[in-house]
Amino acid sequence: MLGFLKKLFGSADVNRDGRVDAKDAKVAAEAVAAKVEVAAAKIKKQATAGAAKAKIARARKPKATPKA
Repeated sequence: MLGFLKKLFGSADVNRDGRVDAKDAKVAAEAVAAKVEVAAAKIKKQATAGAAKAKIARARKPKATPKA
């Protein structure tokens, strides 16, 4: 948990007393939200590519012929 908070406020401007201003926390939260959006777009792209590959593989698979 402490590591997450350090990462979250790592880019925030910290005052001499060690407190983080609300404005600085907002900037840090926006930076994390932007990173989440980028990661979500990357995952969506990979999932779409995987689904397309699976669809092609299913189309290439020969149909089972009924045995008489």
